[in-house]
Amino acid sequence: MDYKYKIGQKVRIRKDLTAGAEYPMQSGSRCGWDPGVAEDMEKYRGQIMTIDYIKGYYTLCEDNRSWSWSDTMFETQKRLTCKSLL
Repeated sequence: MDYKYKIGQKVRIRKDLTAGAEYPMQSGSRCGWDPGVAEDMEKYRGQIMTIDYIKGYYTLCEDNRSWSWSDTMFETQKRLTCKSLL
């Protein structure tokens, strides 16, 4: 199963990320697994970070690979649509 995000991709951490809440993986080889959220991870709320490594979960460059992140810990990407100006 493919992962929702790829290495090098920018993601925004959920603004409502909460320690103790459940955020299971929705893609990849560990779909359904929840790595958990530590209180120290809350300081990254709303920040844009870079996927560094994938091994059943994501690690991020900006936190020095300190934490395990799931795809539901990131804000859903909004699709860009353009309306014709004609």
